[in-house]
Amino acid sequence: MSGSGRLKRNVVPIILVIFLLISIGIIIILLTKDDDSKNNESTTIIETDKSGGRGTVVTEDNVSEILESQKDSGTTADGYYTTSMSIDWHFDGLVSKDAYVANDTKNTRTVYFDLLLKDTNEMIYSSPYIPVGAELKGVTLDKKLDKGTYETILVYHLVDEDEKEVSTLSISLTIFVK
Repeated sequence: MSGSGRLKRNVVPIILVIFLLISIGIIIILLTKDDDSKNNESTTIIETDKSGGRGTVVTEDNVSEILESQKDSGTTADGYYTTSMSIDWHFDGLVSKDAYVANDTKNTRTVYFDLLLKDTNEMIYSSPYIPVGAELKGVTLDKKLDKGTYETILVYHLVDEDEKEVSTLSISLTIFVK
């Protein structure tokens, strides 16, 4: 294979990894910035992709404005998603009693999420649908993991009334298996 062919093959994955790391960094900043969070729970509003277009990037500069606009309306606008979840998930074997995800009553979409190992993208858990106002407490992994700490990606899937995916939102999450 020629040098330029090898270069092209390596550039795309590198760009994707950089984009993913930047996205995860922004999401982590937003999740840890919430001053009103209780202990191990974080809430944030993130605008997701709307009708094939691009959503708004939530930054430190505009997060207050976005939160205020949601507070005034009493509901989260379509294309936005408010998540409340615990940020540390500890598993005793396959079971976690501290994993918590809620679909806030201000949201307009049902969600489900997949939990993927960050290094391999292997799915280790897929949640049931979580309707608006419902919550999921505790998680039993679909795959047994060895003891240790794992970097994962939690991918929310927002769905319409026909359970067709409207958009997704990915969040970095560390899990602990004992």
